[in-house]
Amino acid sequence: MEALRKIIESDELQKIIALPENFRHRKLELVILPASDANFIHEHKKSVRGLLSEFKNLDLIKLENTAWESAVVDKYGNN
Repeated sequence: MEALRKIIESDELQKIIALPENFRHRKLELVILPASDANFIHEHKKSVRGLLSEFKNLDLIKLENTAWESAVVDKYGNN
């Protein structure tokens, strides 16, 4: 993947794009990627849910709605 990187004054960049206040009046690093490469990177990122899906236990998922209630009853009894 090819990328263009350049250090630029934020005041020059402000003429092209609106910057948040904390980015103004300082030097910034500008990284430019071709859109097709940028889309490729975002499409292949996995969420934590996706990374941990191999560890899911379907039997326990069914009990999630009543887990807190069950834990209280186990600890304190059903008074």
